Amino acid sequence: MKLRPTGEGSPPGAPVPLTAFPGIQTQPSLSPDGSQVAFTWNGPNEDNFDIYVKLVGPGEPVRLTTDPLRDYCPAWSPDGRQIAFVRFINGQRARLFVIPALGGGMERKLADLELPDILPDSVLSWAPDSRHIVAGARFREEVLAVGGSRPAIESFKAFRGREPTVDALLRHSGMAA
Repeated sequence: MKLRPTGEGSPPGAPVPLTAFPGIQTQPSLSPDGSQVAFTWNGPNEDNFDIYVKLVGPGEPVRLTTDPLRDYCPAWSPDGRQIAFVRFINGQRARLFVIPALGGGMERKLADLELPDILPDSVLSWAPDSRHIVAGARFREEVLAVGGSRPAIESFKAFRGREPTVDALLRHSGMAA
């Protein structure tokens, strides 16, 4: 994997290696300050996909996950303290987890997910306050891919499959049961 910096000190477009390990490294996710990268790698023995973190530039990675199931889709929280990822259980189910970005902490399961709503190349997207995560291929296809090319209400309906309601907002604000 390579990063193409555009700032001072590097010619425009000159790639900077992020990883150069044996096996498959994929799905890089830069930390909010750009100093680290989280990625999926099948490890030095090329036997299982886990989540790793390393400093941008030379250095060895830190393995964050060790479960024998496949872990994918790392995504840094905006505050840089956590990394969300997806663990594939079988051909029909997956789970959404978070783990401390520095490692050494316990994984915390956030949700059970159904396929095909989540795929190995799906996008996890954090809310700016680091309190909520959106996961799924449908979000990628119906919201991120179209950007501002259609009205937001149309993207919402395509993503959610329904008209919007105020119920969740009212419940969140303590104004409805």
